[in-house]
Amino acid sequence: GRVAAISVVEDVTEALVAIAELKKQVDETLLDAVKREVTAAVSMAHAVRLTDLVLVPPGSLPVTTSGKVRRQASAVRYRQDEFSRLDATV
Repeated sequence: GRVAAISVVEDVTEALVAIAELKKQVDETLLDAVKREVTAAVSMAHAVRLTDLVLVPPGSLPVTTSGKVRRQASAVRYRQDEFSRLDATV
């Protein structure tokens, strides 16, 4: 699915957050493992710390009319805690 990488201000520094739409239904018991694996992969590949990985259902990320992810709108929704997180119970 789609993914948006956004930065959010945490205290006085910027933090990296990724919001990922999951295409397939994933067993809730596996979500923690998915988050750990993705966070580790991002860290290893890009040498950055992922502060939060938000797993959301398909169609959750705001997009333009051409289908591109609207990152600024995604950042606003994240800051306002408006995403329906699949990982909320994990």
